[in-house]
Amino acid sequence: MTILGSVQCNFYSMTYLGAGRISRANKQQAYIELMKEANKMYEGNFDIRNITIAHVGINVEHGNEFTANGAVVLAKNSGGSN
Repeated sequence: MTILGSVQCNFYSMTYLGAGRISRANKQQAYIELMKEANKMYEGNFDIRNITIAHVGINVEHGNEFTANGAVVLAKNSGGSN
């Protein structure tokens, strides 16, 4: 696995389990938002790995605010495992 770099994003969601527990929906949303950011900086076949998510706080207009970051890795097409 070749690491190309890292990306970070902030996003809002109404879903949060509290006490440091992040819902599956928040994890999926973090992945999507990180991929959007990575697409702005990288080209080719890549993926996001080692994602970390933190609850920042509550935004009155948008709900719960989160920050996420992850490593951008080159996806291998040769049939090997990632």
